[in-house]
Amino acid sequence: MTHEYQKLQEKIKQVRQRFRWIVLARGLVFSLTGSLVIVAVAILLVDHWNYSNRAISLVRVFSVLFILGIFAWFLARPLLRKVMGVQIARYIEEHHPALQDRLVSAIELGEKEAPHSPSNPILPLLIHDAIKHSSHIRAKTLFNPREPYLSGAVAFGLILFFILLQILGPEFFQYATLKLYANWLVPRPEPLYHLDVAPGNTQVRKGSDQLISARLMGFDSHEVNLLSRYEGSNTWEKTRMESQKGSNSFGFLFLDINEKVHYYVQAGNVKSPEFTLSVTDLAQVEKIDLTYNFPRYTGLPPKREEDSGEISALKGSRVDLEAFTNVDVTTARILLEDGTSIPMERIAEKKLRGQIEVKKDSSYKIELTDLSKSSSIGSHEYPITALEDQPPLVTLLKPGRDKKATKLEEVLTEVKADDDFGINSLELYFTVNGSKENVVNLFQQKTGETPKSISGTHTFFLEEYNLEPGDFVTYFARASDALNTTTSDIYFLEVRPFGKEYSQAQFAGGAGGAGDVSSVLSARQKEILAATWRLVRDKKSFAPKEYRDNLKLVTTSQQKLQQQTKTLSDRIQRRALATRDKEFQKLSENLIKAVEAMTPAQQWLSQDKPRDAVSPEQTALQHLMRAEAYFKEIQVAFGNSSGGQSNSLGAEELEGLFELELDKLKNQYETLQQRNSMQAGDEIDEATRKLKELARRQQQLNERNRQMPMSRFASGSSSGGSDQQSLQAEAEKLARQLERLSRETQSEDLLKASQRLKQAAQEMRNHSSNSSGKDSQNRGLQALSRLNDAQQLLDRHQKNGLSDDLRRMQADAEQLARQQEKIQSGLEELARNSSGNGANASTPASSGDQAERDFNKKRQIFQDKTQLKKGLDAMEQGLFASARRAGSQQRATSQKLQSAGNAMHDNRIQEKVDQGGQMIARGLLDSARQREYNIRGMLEDLKQKIASAEKSLDSSESGTAEEKLSKALSQTGDLIGNLESLNRRLQQFYGNKKGSQSEQQATEKGSSDVANLQPNGKEGHNGKSANIHSIRELSRSARRTAGPIPGKWKKFQWKGPGSLFSRCRDKFQLQFFRYGG
Repeated sequence: MTHEYQKLQEKIKQVRQRFRWIVLARGLVFSLTGSLVIVAVAILLVDHWNYSNRAISLVRVFSVLFILGIFAWFLARPLLRKVMGVQIARYIEEHHPALQDRLVSAIELGEKEAPHSPSNPILPLLIHDAIKHSSHIRAKTLFNPREPYLSGAVAFGLILFFILLQILGPEFFQYATLKLYANWLVPRPEPLYHLDVAPGNTQVRKGSDQLISARLMGFDSHEVNLLSRYEGSNTWEKTRMESQKGSNSFGFLFLDINEKVHYYVQAGNVKSPEFTLSVTDLAQVEKIDLTYNFPRYTGLPPKREEDSGEISALKGSRVDLEAFTNVDVTTARILLEDGTSIPMERIAEKKLRGQIEVKKDSSYKIELTDLSKSSSIGSHEYPITALEDQPPLVTLLKPGRDKKATKLEEVLTEVKADDDFGINSLELYFTVNGSKENVVNLFQQKTGETPKSISGTHTFFLEEYNLEPGDFVTYFARASDALNTTTSDIYFLEVRPFGKEYSQAQFAGGAGGAGDVSSVLSARQKEILAATWRLVRDKKSFAPKEYRDNLKLVTTSQQKLQQQTKTLSDRIQRRALATRDKEFQKLSENLIKAVEAMTPAQQWLSQDKPRDAVSPEQTALQHLMRAEAYFKEIQVAFGNSSGGQSNSLGAEELEGLFELELDKLKNQYETLQQRNSMQAGDEIDEATRKLKELARRQQQLNERNRQMPMSRFASGSSSGGSDQQSLQAEAEKLARQLERLSRETQSEDLLKASQRLKQAAQEMRNHSSNSSGKDSQNRGLQALSRLNDAQQLLDRHQKNGLSDDLRRMQADAEQLARQQEKIQSGLEELARNSSGNGANASTPASSGDQAERDFNKKRQIFQDKTQLKKGLDAMEQGLFASARRAGSQQRATSQKLQSAGNAMHDNRIQEKVDQGGQMIARGLLDSARQREYNIRGMLEDLKQKIASAEKSLDSSESGTAEEKLSKALSQTGDLIGNLESLNRRLQQFYGNKKGSQSEQQATEKGSSDVANLQPNGKEGHNGKSANIHSIRELSRSARRTAGPIPGKWKKFQWKGPGSLFSRCRDKFQLQFFRYGG
């Protein structure tokens, strides 16, 4: 090869290189364009198929193959194609025709010439000529000079466009690119389209419901399915989930889950992971044992109650709780009503211990944390009742009332104090004529156990105090326990003249009837003093308004009495009565001094200082009593004179003055004894308890008296007298309390119970008097009969109140059921509107109106649900409260009410009402309808339970056998009284007929004339026959209704009610025939 030929080849090579660059740029542009199109199509395909693994695999393979094919076709194939020199030369000559095939001929001949063959002489000339004519040709002029740059720019733009799509493009573009082509190079990206499933893996309580919700993340689907498989099944069940309006969420409610459930959610090609609902028995308290540790001052040993929960203990007590759980727990705590948390100690497997200090009324429940760290309330809410340490009960047994005595008498006083835990001290306080207060220590506890009951005596030797008629001694008792002090009422010992003066006044011609009226002033002053004393003593127990009203009443009374006393004194002065006699003068002086003493008393009362008013009130009382003593002396003196009728004007004026105001102020101080420490219901419960205790003690006393030998009665032994007097005082106090409650509650039963208690107290008073043994026993039976009557009346009052509560709760349950029915109807209408929205939404206006109606309907449903929940809360509280009130009186009813309340608590009706509202808000209308149906069923069950409780109460209206027997015994007591009264009248009649004095007077109410009791008298025979007939009928009734004797009566060894009535009948017949029947 010559040098010129090589030069020609170099020009061809330059053109060839230039051509390859252009082919490379052009092929790259086409390849990149095609690749981008393929990638975009691949991304759209996998996005359409929701990035399922199968779709991703297929699209990845085919897209890569297509991209490689495009690069092979548009880039590799043109570059690998061989371009001959002749083709390049011909391409050059096409652009430069002036060469006239010189270049093609030279290249063609030069390529054909063999390396070692003889050279063609023409070839060098031809080459030289081709070079000469092509020397001015440049390679870059043969092509478009901008084409390589344009192709490069297009290629660069395509690459930049792809990068920008990855960075700034749709989220799914980058996700799909990485998922298709770089899934193994970068960390696995979070799925772009996935299902957010709640609650996922969780534990649920056996028998409970669980809502599964699925939220579509990044995509939409018209159908979402839940696939579930129970532990005991191998088949996956497919269920369509409900769409929630206004959100991209779906829901499904598992009902009554009793075994493990595996489930997952699928929407189109997107499937969630598989989850598990594990069914476990949530930690629950199965049993609670209580150990009461009472305050040290009570001296009570610890008390244990097993399988309980309700705490009722004295304030300051510490109660140890031992809770037994169904499963083992890690931690537990006691939650009090005020939010206080008390940790519990795990002392053994499934056994916990904690302690509660009883400070106030509250409630508690136990929160348990199981081994999975799940916390839940594991018990019912139990009440805590904090009992107050009751103050001591102090009673003045003897004399037990105001007493009049001569200045030489010895007056025995006996004080008794009772306390629930122990008496620390017992003292007697007294003053003589309002002077310095004296204290007699009757008992002082020093060491050892404090007695729960103590009594002491003190004798007033009146001769030692140099008293005169009109003087007085005031005394009261005070008892203390560890925390409280109780003061008794104040009593008076009045010094009276000797009996001769009274007899003279009584039979004097001009003093008739004035003696009773003469003591009105001192009696009223005594009442004012006693009322002031109660104001001082009971100030803390009064409500502020009640205290002010009572203080105002006492102040006004003192002021009026002062005016009346001054009026009487002025009249004596105006009529110059004081100048007639020395006694009139002393009478007037004492009245004036009484008025003067009432002035500071009235001032202290006006200044709200009743304690300071006591002393001047006592001084006023002293002068009034002395004035009355002088008045009685005047009566005696003028009674002995011949002109007694004309000279007794002063006494008559006093009598007229006293009678003028006596009726107005007769009962004005009764309100001072009212107490406001408890509500009426609690007070009635407490009164019932006290009444039962009184009846029990009276029954024991009767039994002891029955077994006592007759010689004890004949010898005048009074070993049981003090016990009977104590019962009498307590019965009288309880009667006053019931009388006050009857006024406050307008209850006829309470009023009758109060009257029965007063009758019982009277029988007790007669029982403790000096009477024959048989009469004493019968009085005790009659007292017990009255106590039983009062107890039956209280029980009836409580039963009526409970019956009213049950009727009200039954009506409330009906109202709740109707309200739930209204909610269900609204939900059904809402569901129908929802299903018809697509067909009815022909215009935007109609669609908007329907949406507004649906919104209003939902709002109404939510309001109804709020009211329903409030009603359910009140119903649950009312059930437990009524169950506690029913208590032991109506145990079956109480248990049924407690069961109804526990069912509400266990079924969590209020919580399900809230869940139903949440489902409606989410648009889960089908699940909400199922939930509301379940709530309706629970409400119907609640109605049945309340009806069952009411039925159990109605069935007890006729009374148990024990109640019937008690009623029969009460009637028997009345008949015994009638028999004894008739017996006494018969004895009196025939005793008088024989010329002897009767042993006692017939005193029973409604007794007929003695002549009617003659054996041959018609009325006498009829009366006896009627009594015998009544006994026979009552005996038959008792045999029919009483049935077997209850266990607690068996210790008295009764053979049956018939034997008692038979003895009564035989006793009457014996008396009848003895006296001539």
